[in-house]
Amino acid sequence: MTTHELFSEREDDSLRETLSAYDPGAWHDFFVTAGTAAAALTGLLFVALSIQLDRILGHPEHRFRARGNFFGLTVVMVMALVVLMPTLSGRWLGGWLVVPNLTAAVVNAWHIRRVLPTFFGGSVVFPVRVALSYVLLLMGVIGGVSLILGTGGGLAWPAVESIGMLLIALLGAWSLLVGVAQRSEAAIGDQPSAAR
Repeated sequence: MTTHELFSEREDDSLRETLSAYDPGAWHDFFVTAGTAAAALTGLLFVALSIQLDRILGHPEHRFRARGNFFGLTVVMVMALVVLMPTLSGRWLGGWLVVPNLTAAVVNAWHIRRVLPTFFGGSVVFPVRVALSYVLLLMGVIGGVSLILGTGGGLAWPAVESIGMLLIALLGAWSLLVGVAQRSEAAIGDQPSAAR
């Protein structure tokens, strides 16, 4: 075996280790970035919703959408924190990735019952976004189970879930704030001219 072949083989082995879907250390930078983005967006969303709080609380769909955005961002933050815990790996890491995803799915299902009568009556975007969030939560569960079993994709599943949740939260926050603003404009337009 030549020196070049020996170094090439070592490079392949180290690259495989670096790109391991089951090594939390290999995913450190990704989950630091995802957790930081989720935390920053949560803060911005909190401030933006606080300004319009009375309008959001007065409408069940707006409340559900706001809650859903916070849940999605919280799941990303919790998953990032779990992956970044230095003592967790393998089965424990997988178990702790399953917990926030299942919890978010159950809590979200509990709250969806309040908007169920209007769920399919409005825009098709809202039910599609909710369905997509459940698909993403399922990806987190699959990733956790994959880590427990040691096969099936590992941390790639929660990584894709994190990207999807961040995108859904961004789009959801934007559409929520636009929806609140449009509802406010419509309410002002409905007032008699003497009241304005």
